[in-house]
Amino acid sequence: MNKTTRKWLWIALSSLTTFFLMKNSFEFPFEFSFDLRQVPLILGCLYVGYPAAFLGVLSIFVFHYFLYSDLFLNPFAITLISIFAPFISQSFHELSLEKKMYTATSIAMGSAFITFLTAVPFTYLFKEMDTVLGFIFVQGATTSIGLVIMELIQFHRDEYKIKATHIKV
Repeated sequence: MNKTTRKWLWIALSSLTTFFLMKNSFEFPFEFSFDLRQVPLILGCLYVGYPAAFLGVLSIFVFHYFLYSDLFLNPFAITLISIFAPFISQSFHELSLEKKMYTATSIAMGSAFITFLTAVPFTYLFKEMDTVLGFIFVQGATTSIGLVIMELIQFHRDEYKIKATHIKV
């Protein structure tokens, strides 16, 4: 499979994954929804670049409109991820796994912080301490799941490189 085909396959699977993650969200008792929509967006932006960012953001907005037309969507963090993360995409491929983890964690935590800061004026969500702690839990769980997925991706990429090297020899 050539590089262009892999890129578009990644983008299509990322958009499809976003839809399924948003469709199958978890509702917590402290009025918070947990759906992992930022995981495919961040990973797509870092591994593919701006095409994944554009289609990832578009899919989030479209799916959110059709799935939850009456719920609030905070577009600031999603938009900033789609602008900033692809900018470092080229250098991201050359980083070690440890630095990739730090980079993805930094982007996810920055996104969580921006979401928190921009959601407070628009919603009543954070009036009680339970919702703040729930938000922190949800963002931490999302980041952890994203890191596990990224480690699996890196493992499979390394295995693919090793097999390709053995086939050439």
